[in-house]
Amino acid sequence: RRWAPTPPASPSRHHGIAHAAVLWRRHPRPPPRLLASTAASRSSEARPAEEAEATVTVITLGWFGSQERHVRKYANLWEDRLGVSRTFTFRPSIPAVFFPKLGQREARAFMDAVPQPRGHGELVVWHVLSQGGFTFFGTLLLLLESQRRVGGGGGAEVDEVGNTKQLRFSALVMDSGPCLELTPRDASAGTMSGLFSGLGILTEDQATQLYATSGAFKWGWTGLWSLYKSLWYNNWREEILWAFWRLGPVPQLYLYSAEDKIISCENIEAFIAKQREMLAREGRGGGEAVSAVSTRRWETGRHVNLLRDHPAEYEAALATFLDDLKKKGKRNEERDR
Repeated sequence: RRWAPTPPASPSRHHGIAHAAVLWRRHPRPPPRLLASTAASRSSEARPAEEAEATVTVITLGWFGSQERHVRKYANLWEDRLGVSRTFTFRPSIPAVFFPKLGQREARAFMDAVPQPRGHGELVVWHVLSQGGFTFFGTLLLLLESQRRVGGGGGAEVDEVGNTKQLRFSALVMDSGPCLELTPRDASAGTMSGLFSGLGILTEDQATQLYATSGAFKWGWTGLWSLYKSLWYNNWREEILWAFWRLGPVPQLYLYSAEDKIISCENIEAFIAKQREMLAREGRGGGEAVSAVSTRRWETGRHVNLLRDHPAEYEAALATFLDDLKKKGKRNEERDR
C-alpha cells in the first residue's frame, strides 16, 4: 500500500512546523513523519524577491523514541534564533533503528520525500541526535553508496565532495553521540529510555539504572544483546562507521556532556578521536580535515537535553558554527569564480 501526501484542509503551524508538509512513505501503517518548516515562505513575503531564496537548510534527525515535540524545538531554534529559513525534522521509527532492512526502507522513503537543494551554493546542515539519529544517518549514506554502485540509481550521482542530487552534506552537528560501539549497558539505557521515558512509565534515571540494579534484567538483556549483535548489529555498525568515514572532511560539531548517562562522554570522545585519526590517515584535506572536527563539552547536562539545560550556550555554539560555515562557503564561491 502506498501512502500519499495528505495535507489538511486548512494548514496550521505548530512552532514553525507546517502539518501541510507531512510526507508519507511505503509502510503498512502511518510512519514517523518528515515535517517541513514554513519559514521559507514567511521570509519570502518579508524580503525582496532577489533575496528570498534561503542559503541554509537544516535537517534534524531525531533520536530513538523521540517525539514530534522533542525534535520540533531544534527547528524552532534554527529558525527563530539563528535565522535559517528552511528546516526539516524526521523521527526514524524504532524498528528502523533496530533492523537494517527496515532502516533501508525508511531511508529510501526519506530520500523520495526530502526536497532537492535549492541551487549550487545552498548549505545543508544535518543536526543528528544521539545514536539513533546517527544510525539512520549512516543508513542514508549506505543507501547512497549502493545507488552509486549500480549506476546512480534514482539520480544519486555523487561528486568529489560528497554531494548528491538528492542529499547534500555541507556540515554535521552531532548532539549526545555517537559512539563507536554500544555496550550492553549503553544499549539497555538507550532502549529503555527511548521506549518508556517518553511515555512516563519510567523516569530517565530508572531507565538508565535498570541494567545495574536488576540482576535478572541484566542477565536477560546481556543474552538478547549478544544475539542481536551476532545477527545484525556488528556488521551494520561496521558498515555505518565506514560509510561515515568515507564522507570525508565535512565540518562537524560535537555537542555532549560529561554527565550523560546514556552514552558516556568517554565513548563519544573515543568516536571523535577516531574520526580525527581517520581523516588524518586518509590525508583528505590536509590539516584542514582534522580541524573540521570541533567540539563543545559541558560538565553537566542530560542526554539529548543540552538545549534545555544550557540554552544560551547551546545557541551560541550553533551560531558560531553556522557563521564559520557561511564564511567558508563564501570563500569557496569566490575561489571558484
